[in-house]
Amino acid sequence: GISECFRVIHLIADAHCRIDVEPIEPTLNHTIVFAADTYKRMFEAFSNENLKILRLSLIKIIQEKAQMKQMRRMETKGIQRINKGLAYEKNTWYHLSSNSCQQILNTLNRICDPMKEHTDNNFTPLSKEYIDEFSPYCRELTSVFEDIGKMIHKGDFSNAERVSQDAKMLKKRLSDLRKVQTERLQEEYDEGLKVAFVYLNLIQESRELLSEVRNVLRGCQKFFEEN
Repeated sequence: GISECFRVIHLIADAHCRIDVEPIEPTLNHTIVFAADTYKRMFEAFSNENLKILRLSLIKIIQEKAQMKQMRRMETKGIQRINKGLAYEKNTWYHLSSNSCQQILNTLNRICDPMKEHTDNNFTPLSKEYIDEFSPYCRELTSVFEDIGKMIHKGDFSNAERVSQDAKMLKKRLSDLRKVQTERLQEEYDEGLKVAFVYLNLIQESRELLSEVRNVLRGCQKFFEEN
């Protein structure tokens, strides 16, 4: 159950209004790790026309949303236990991270749903050209998510600036790839056009994932910093 997967972030105010935070497998970290694994699985499943994994991924995304919603209510109650002034500041950064995690799950859904529909209808599969082209982007994006997940888990944000810049540069490269793919669409017809649009959607939504995960990193860094 949920209680076995998570330990709620404990927020305890002392006489000096400081906060002791025990980020042991918190909700935000779990969602980031889940997103990295799911993103990789979805791309591999679409590349291999594995409809079963795509369907399962959509189910797991829905389950993750429900778990996160429940844990968010519990964590919000924890924030309310502390000094009002400090709670206001912490609440701002917590909700930035939490809302961004929710958007990450929504983005994963927007990536997976067209992949599942395309595969389910037995349309032209993703070409080897597209697979070879996007595989390095998939690995790099997954690595960014995994690095941020480790930082949140350990509460050590010493590498936050470097990882954030890595994500920013990857997003820029995806923007360039999006332009290339948009131009390709003018040369595609019929069945080839359908898979080209699904591929374009993957590129565009991957950019959104990077934007949201940078927000998660920024919010967590501020939330967990000393007061």
